[in-house]
Amino acid sequence: VDLVFSNLMVQWSQRPEVVLEECQRVLRPGGLLVMSTLVDGTLRELKQAWAKADPGQPHVNRFVPAKQWRSLAEAVLPDALLEFSPICLLYETPMALNRELKHLGAVFKGEERRRTVTAPGRFRAMCRAYPGARSGQVSATYEAGWLFWQKPTAG
Repeated sequence: VDLVFSNLMVQWSQRPEVVLEECQRVLRPGGLLVMSTLVDGTLRELKQAWAKADPGQPHVNRFVPAKQWRSLAEAVLPDALLEFSPICLLYETPMALNRELKHLGAVFKGEERRRTVTAPGRFRAMCRAYPGARSGQVSATYEAGWLFWQKPTAG
């Protein structure tokens, strides 16, 4: 394979090292791996709002810390280039953000999630607790990471 491109997939993997190992295996010498992922700190505003609205009950997926992702990538892909940067997107309301996440299939998947539907009152409480929710648009931060790696050519 000449090129492996992965956009916002690997953060959903239980074992991202297996994904990286397989990318390394299938690439020809000189082949490129280009990958994006989300790391810890993603959706921190939503996480903060849910912590106030529904204490002790997680509602936002956990993401690997950037430092751990860097160590993992370096262990599997020597000389990989990693870059991290926050991306802030604006939404009309916290519920608009919630609808987009649901539409994308990026809903909370943790083992500790509630097995029942979240009550409307909890959603209203989350919206009230969301930072900046009373001033119009709200922002959501996505901590993005990009990985670039070229498989060494035989030497």
